[in-house]
Amino acid sequence: MKLLLVLCFSMFASAAMACTDFSGNYRNGEGVQTQIQQSGCTSVTFSNVEGTGTIITDGQFRVLQDDADVRILTSAAFVGATLNLEGKFEYKQPAPPEMPSEYIAKRFSMVYTKSNSGDVVAVMSVYNSQNQVIYSLTDSYSKL
Repeated sequence: MKLLLVLCFSMFASAAMACTDFSGNYRNGEGVQTQIQQSGCTSVTFSNVEGTGTIITDGQFRVLQDDADVRILTSAAFVGATLNLEGKFEYKQPAPPEMPSEYIAKRFSMVYTKSNSGDVVAVMSVYNSQNQVIYSLTDSYSKL
């Protein structure tokens, strides 16, 4: 009985630690090629013509950009079969008074999933301070 409990617990623990492997070479609908290199469940590196960036997938917020106008913080984590990237904007200057607050981005999310054929689908949503979606985009990356 004890052995059965140990086996069940170890299977549950390894299933909880598993994450989707997004590693590979991809092309989006506009022909831009992207290479993804993944280091287990701890980090993911994206490389394309725009540059290279690595995200640590521990769910902790980190500074992505910090300039005179805005500070952008992002976090990433594997949740089930998806890679979830969250971001928030901290504006350093007030918006012009003529700019309606419902059009000012406050946070964003990007959810990456992998299809059975190996393609990657990314869904990005941008939210205002009332948590309403002000922009949404779905992009597909075909496995090369």
